[in-house]
Amino acid sequence: MSIVFGLIDEVSGTMYFMNAEHPDIVLYRDGIAQFIENPNQYRKLGTQGQTGNICVEVFSLRPDDVIILGSDGRDDIIIGKEPDSEYDIINQDEKLFLAHVKNADGDLEKIYENIANTGKLMDDLSLLRIHYKGVTADQKKLDDELKRLEDYKGVGKFDKYAELGEKVISDYPQLTNFLYEMSLACKQLGQYEKAIDYAERLRLRDAKNISNLLVLIESYHGLGRKERAKSILDACLKARPEDVRFLKLKEEMN
Repeated sequence: MSIVFGLIDEVSGTMYFMNAEHPDIVLYRDGIAQFIENPNQYRKLGTQGQTGNICVEVFSLRPDDVIILGSDGRDDIIIGKEPDSEYDIINQDEKLFLAHVKNADGDLEKIYENIANTGKLMDDLSLLRIHYKGVTADQKKLDDELKRLEDYKGVGKFDKYAELGEKVISDYPQLTNFLYEMSLACKQLGQYEKAIDYAERLRLRDAKNISNLLVLIESYHGLGRKERAKSILDACLKARPEDVRFLKLKEEMN
């Protein structure tokens, strides 16, 4: 079964999602329809023999953004017949749906009408529309807080850094790269549980971030959860057996 599923933080406008061979999510913003970039595609649920880590995608919505999702039927349309043949011509252009969304101004009923008027439906068609009505983020406030964080980091005030950083990541959960900075600061303070929390969150979004994996392993080890640290380190070494950073960490832990 193909599926796209996720969660939207209504306060910050942060959308977390995953896609398993389902048609891409469409963003309708300022009169423009476009697919939301989805670098990590997964096989359908129930597919045998799948391995590797699963990552959660993160996308920041703006006020009045519209999200449109649709089943395969949105693209599977018979648009004519082959010349001098009984064979149907099936739409192969997935961007045709973007045109339908734009021409309908993001309205579901009109999108359906546009699809139906294009040709004959071949498959079940389901459509979903999500209209985000949040408030605009205070960019100046965020910039000021990030500047203060850099100042704290520059003079080694990691306690102040972690205190303010916890508020920033709560207000702006879409700051994926900042999760690593928070994990590192908490590890240096000996706050291993918090360091693990931030590092695991980043690991869910970016499983290949080596610096984050090193902090995560060290934090589990520092907390006394040595088997968990060893398990993650072994998995990292299996994926990158020649990586000197993991080899050095294994030597230090032993």
